[in-house]
Amino acid sequence: MRAKRRAWILRLLSRLLPFLFWGLVIFGFESPSLAVLTIIAAVIHELGHILVAMRLGLVARLPHGVLFGMKIRLGGCPSYRARILVLLGGPLANLLAALVAPLIPLPRDYITLFSALNIATALSNLLPAEGYDGYGVLFALSEAKGIEWGLRALPRLSFAVSVLFTFFSLYLIGRLGWGYWIFGIFFSSMISKLSSSIKSSVF
Repeated sequence: MRAKRRAWILRLLSRLLPFLFWGLVIFGFESPSLAVLTIIAAVIHELGHILVAMRLGLVARLPHGVLFGMKIRLGGCPSYRARILVLLGGPLANLLAALVAPLIPLPRDYITLFSALNIATALSNLLPAEGYDGYGVLFALSEAKGIEWGLRALPRLSFAVSVLFTFFSLYLIGRLGWGYWIFGIFFSSMISKLSSSIKSSVF
């Protein structure tokens, strides 16, 4: 009975997660300019994926029903090398944007913030958390090399990263008064994994 109640609560939370995520994205920034620059950095990131996919002759598209930010799906059956290159295209685009930012004729404060946001976007997307580029690269490498223990360990590593950053964001909120959107992203990821683990018994 307790297991059924826990499963019901987790399923309910997972359905409410999109509203939590977008609410924290919209209201979790200290200023509108920070929110706008963060969204621009996210768009640059996704464009990096798309441009690399196009360069490799692959079809990249946004799936229907995207609720937790933008995601890119590749058509066909790309090779492991192509998948890894496409995954790394997003962080690379952010790093290039950070380097080019000083050439934009805007106030220095905005340029510094924009560069920092692009670097943060690149680094955060290299985390080994499911849905992030770092996880995808490790998964593709494990598949390509036939590393079975790596494929088994990645979901657990992803869950641990989500838990770590959920509590880290709570620390930022308590000490510095910001980090609400970080909490929204990783708390959503953590609850989704808990909900799916009831069916798959991964954890």
